[in-house]
Amino acid sequence: MPYGPDSLKDSAYYPQLTPEQAMLDYVDLIKEIKSAEGLEDRAVIVVGGSYGGMLATWLRIKYPQWF
Repeated sequence: MPYGPDSLKDSAYYPQLTPEQAMLDYVDLIKEIKSAEGLEDRAVIVVGGSYGGMLATWLRIKYPQWF
């Protein structure tokens, strides 16, 4: 939950709860990990079931340069 447990009561924070934002968060995380570990030239495998599986698929489609 972004910004704490009371943030779900305020619809101003809802834009942070979209699949697009989740994908961008994953892309930022992957870039940070690859940079910190010196693995910029390595491939990334993403997997998941249900919602995680859909995010993994959308990531491969929308951001192929990171995988």
